[in-house]
Amino acid sequence: MLSFKNFGETSLREIKVILDSKGLQLGMMPEDRQFGQADPAPAVNAVAEPIADHGLAGKPIMDLQWSVRAKKALLKLNLRTVGELTRITEAELLGCKNFGVTSLNEVKRVLANLGLSLRTLE
Repeated sequence: MLSFKNFGETSLREIKVILDSKGLQLGMMPEDRQFGQADPAPAVNAVAEPIADHGLAGKPIMDLQWSVRAKKALLKLNLRTVGELTRITEAELLGCKNFGVTSLNEVKRVLANLGLSLRTLE
């Protein structure tokens, strides 16, 4: 994976963290996963509590002001609410086709205006 353009150690680390949170790992075959085992709870976003307090979690993201490109990318990612958007990382957004740094900065600016941010992996 590291041989792909614009794919580095940080991206690989983020993928491993996401897979680990779901009980998966790189190179795993579908039959390797134990079915019937409950998926672990999704990672909690540091801003999830304030979102619930302000009632923003269920707010449709299409009610916010977006450029055409950012709006299409968010729809392509099947993101419908502000709560869903805050549970995604920068790397996940940048992995979407036609979603670049300009659109990422737009998303971060819109969320910052609401007092929110994207999820970070640490």
